[in-house]
Amino acid sequence: MKNKLLITSFLLLGLVACEEKPVVIPDLVVGDRVVLVEELTGVNCPNCPDGAKQLQGLQETFGADKLVLVAIHTHLTGAFSNLLSTSKEDFATPETDALVAGISTLEAVPSAAVNRVEKAGETTLFLGPTNWNALINEQIQQQPTIGLFMKTTYNTDARTLTIDIDLAPDNTLAGEHRLTVYLTQDSIVDAQNINGYKEPNYVHRHILRDVVSSTSGDLITEPLTGGDLIRKTYQVVLPAAWDARHCSVIAFVHRGTGFDNKEVLQAVEKHVVD
Repeated sequence: MKNKLLITSFLLLGLVACEEKPVVIPDLVVGDRVVLVEELTGVNCPNCPDGAKQLQGLQETFGADKLVLVAIHTHLTGAFSNLLSTSKEDFATPETDALVAGISTLEAVPSAAVNRVEKAGETTLFLGPTNWNALINEQIQQQPTIGLFMKTTYNTDARTLTIDIDLAPDNTLAGEHRLTVYLTQDSIVDAQNINGYKEPNYVHRHILRDVVSSTSGDLITEPLTGGDLIRKTYQVVLPAAWDARHCSVIAFVHRGTGFDNKEVLQAVEKHVVD
C-alpha cells in the first residue's frame, strides 16, 4: 500500500516538573508475554488448511490475548501459491515475498515462525506443525522485557486508520531493535485447495494484507531505557474492498536482521473497529 506514513516518534525520558517530581505514566506495565506466529500458507496448498486449523486450536488453548496469528501468502511457495479457477484475488504480493525472504529460508508449507526463534539443528525459522506446540509453550512462559501498547483510531468516512504504539522497556535493552506493523484481515471467503478438493468458499483467517512498516521492521533509533516511553504513530488508508470490521493491526518489537538475531520480544494485536 502506497498511502502510508510514519507520522512521529518521541521519547519521554522520565521528565521532571519544576518541583523535580517525575512524571507518572499510569497503566503501562509490561504484562504477560504475547507470542507471534507467522504462518506460511498458499491457496493451492492442500495440507495448509490442516495447519491453519491446528494453529487456531492452539490459539484457543493459549488464548487470543497470548497468541497472535498471521497467515502469510507468498509466491515463494511456488505451485502452492497458484490461484484456483474460482479464486477472486491473490493474497500473495511482492511485499509478502520480500517479507518472507527477509525473515528466513522457506523449505516447506505449511510452516510457521514462532517469535522468529531459531531451533537447534534447523536451517530455517519457518518450522513444520510438529514443532509449533512446544515452541509456543516455551515462548509463552518467558517474561517479556518490553511492554507494547496500541491504540487504533478509524475514520469510517475517509477510511483512514491512525495507529499509536507505545513502547515501554522494563529494563535497558542493548543492541539493534526494530518495530514491525502488520495489517491483517479475517473471514475472507475465497477459494482454497483442501486435501485435493478445490473449495470455492473457504473462510481464510488472519490474512496479511499490508506491512505498514518496512518489511524488515523500522529501526528504533531511540535508546530502549528502562522506565522510558517511546511512541510511534502510523497512518494508513484502507482500500474500499477491505472490510474494516474484520481488520486488525499487529505490532511487534524484534531484534535486528541476522538469521539468529530476529527474536520477537513482544507483540500486540488490536481490531481496527472495536
